[in-house]
Amino acid sequence: DQYIKLTGEGFSIPQNDEKRVVVQVWHDISNFNQDFMVYTDCIEGIYKNDYVLVDGKIEGTLVGTNAIGGEIENPMIVDAKETKCLYMDVVTPKNAEILPAASQDQNGIIVTADKVEYAKSEIHVHVTIKNDTE
Repeated sequence: DQYIKLTGEGFSIPQNDEKRVVVQVWHDISNFNQDFMVYTDCIEGIYKNDYVLVDGKIEGTLVGTNAIGGEIENPMIVDAKETKCLYMDVVTPKNAEILPAASQDQNGIIVTADKVEYAKSEIHVHVTIKNDTE
């Protein structure tokens, strides 16, 4: 048996095949490519467009027809555990971070840069804003 952990974005509405729940997930979110099928017992709290980490067993492929009539062949991940994730963890995972704790006060408005995360294609800046004006 081969097991795999993948991240992606769920793009099909979860379907129930009477035994398990089926979700289709984009692995390559930026290009809407490399999709796979997830078969799991429970996806409580996970919906269309949620970002997920999938941990399960590879069990062949699913061949079928998509909504516009094209043939598809997707890897099937079974006995899967899905964990809901944040956009930043799946699409733009951080490569490095700094904790500058630098503040700027202007007329009683204080902006503090708490954390800066560097990803391949984005920079995430976490700030705290305090309004000390009257």
